[in-house]
Amino acid sequence: MRRQRPLLTSREIDTQHWPVVNGRLDGDLARQLGGLLAWLNGADMPIASGRDALRSLELTLAMMQSAQSGEIVRLGQA
Repeated sequence: MRRQRPLLTSREIDTQHWPVVNGRLDGDLARQLGGLLAWLNGADMPIASGRDALRSLELTLAMMQSAQSGEIVRLGQA
């Protein structure tokens, strides 16, 4: 039987946000996803709300626009 290629190789895994620590997947994204899944199963509010995520996205887009244009970009203008 032919061995199938894994979905992701160790070179393709984002080790900054999804590091493997003591043999377990960890990191900020893994914890956020775990918090969301726990909330969907009835636990308290996740670590970051949807509003927090939207504000983070707005900031990220403004930073990218500023980096591309070399200009100051104020939040709400991105």
